[in-house]
Amino acid sequence: MKFIIQKEILFKSMKKIYGVANSKITNFSCDKILLSVKDNILSLTYLDSEIGIIAKVKLMYSDQDGSIVVSIRKFFNICLNSQPKSKIYFFFNKKNLIIFYGRSKFSILVFSEFDFPKLVIWNANSNFKISQMEWKRLILSTKISMGFQDARYYLNSMLLEKRENYIKMVSTDGHRLSASYVKIQFGSQNDFSVLLSRRSIVECLKLLENNDDFLQVFIGEKDFRMDINNISFHAKLINGNFPNYESVLSRNKKKIVTVNRILFKEMCSRALILLNDKNQNACFVFENNLIRITTKNFDQGEYEESIDSQYQDSPVKIYLNIKYVLDVLNIIQCENVKIEITDSISYIRIQGISNRLSFYVIMPIRI
Repeated sequence: MKFIIQKEILFKSMKKIYGVANSKITNFSCDKILLSVKDNILSLTYLDSEIGIIAKVKLMYSDQDGSIVVSIRKFFNICLNSQPKSKIYFFFNKKNLIIFYGRSKFSILVFSEFDFPKLVIWNANSNFKISQMEWKRLILSTKISMGFQDARYYLNSMLLEKRENYIKMVSTDGHRLSASYVKIQFGSQNDFSVLLSRRSIVECLKLLENNDDFLQVFIGEKDFRMDINNISFHAKLINGNFPNYESVLSRNKKKIVTVNRILFKEMCSRALILLNDKNQNACFVFENNLIRITTKNFDQGEYEESIDSQYQDSPVKIYLNIKYVLDVLNIIQCENVKIEITDSISYIRIQGISNRLSFYVIMPIRI
């Protein structure tokens, strides 16, 4: 089997595959990629126990169909170091894959295809189309609240829901919650509610670009698939029940605070200076057209500052993790933010004034 391909065409797809596989290929069993040639198309397939990615690229020449398995690390580095705009020649002689470009020649070991995991074919129960920019916004707006190595494994995931014409993402680690949604125009009528793993979200994000090209998402009983141009990304769904967050969010009347996001963020950043990783608690006081923050560190000292706001209700004093507040303010891009408060023992809700598609909930700290 022989085939030829332009470096830039191959490397563009290989770079994305290697970026997804890189965290796993230290394990010898995961350091493999399947190269399949059919009808002058080269399919590059990486699979492990959690995710899979397949890219298809056009060949300049191929003499016959076939498939082989090689080390993904070696294959990637060989392609990476080829000269720009060069043609890369591949020749398979049953035991080795020989690679030529310029005056360079490489011969790498070929593995048995029987040891390569098989991609299970499944039927989609629901699907939808969404632009890469909107899909990326959904993920970036919500992933900050995902749990990390929590014993409650469902907190280490992202809830993906479709209700009528809306796609919604929600994450929570038990201390804070992020939610964002977008209206879609193309998709099946079936609603769904599934859990995506942290790794699925992280690797999915690596494949997205800053453009309005559409991607398509397919949801099965146990699987997730995302198709972008010539790349297909596969992931296993998490089997579990996400917390009923809607029942926790009370619909009682809230006290509303409006404040300039940049001024509020800068004040929170200064308040964090005297704190450390073990103590990130700050006292927030919302009173007549003011927000005041106080922090104390017995080793470093104290901090206090206030800024103007729009608030004319009874004073509320509440303790919050200031790092959580900063995370939210860094994501929101609106000029002003709206903060909904109730009392010193209830959660606060933060939302951009000009962007109602996302909201953030932070639980108070009991002192």
